[in-house]
Amino acid sequence: PLRCSLGTIAPGGKVTISVVAKPKQAGCRQRNAASATGAGTDAVPASNLDTVDVCAVKVKLRLSKVADGATVTAGGLISYTIRVSNPTKGTARNVRTCDRLPAGLVYVSARSKARLRGGAWCWRDSALGPGKSKRYRITVRALRGASGNKVNRATVSGAAGVKTARAKRAVRVLPTGDSGGGVTG
Repeated sequence: PLRCSLGTIAPGGKVTISVVAKPKQAGCRQRNAASATGAGTDAVPASNLDTVDVCAVKVKLRLSKVADGATVTAGGLISYTIRVSNPTKGTARNVRTCDRLPAGLVYVSARSKARLRGGAWCWRDSALGPGKSKRYRITVRALRGASGNKVNRATVSGAAGVKTARAKRAVRVLPTGDSGGGVTG
């Protein structure tokens, strides 16, 4: 609680107090309440209390995704680097970054342990502060029968007040060459 001693206020007079506060988290669940008390008799004491709901800074995270290469041969490995950054002044809470692999690509490993959730490989952080970023790396294998463009999609989301961001990266899976001989005749 913040207390201000204002001295004597003349009848019909008013005083304005400005308070600047830093929200602990994004969202619109903070409520600010103010009340006034004084010596003497007040004919309308209910007018001495007021509240307002305060919306804190909205956090809009950025997400980027880069592949080690533009192509991979079926049966080969390719890695993606996923970077989440917070360019805002608010703190993002309960941040979840997920990477959904398309058909034809399968998980091999991840730097920073990833967990499979709802068909996507996910990383979780309790908070991502202002100006901070986090980097993840996932390695996948192109299945032997796979070929063509494969679009890998990532998302990042968080608690109330955090706007979801998306990123995608396409790689071309080249079929394996046949090492057998041709037909002779």
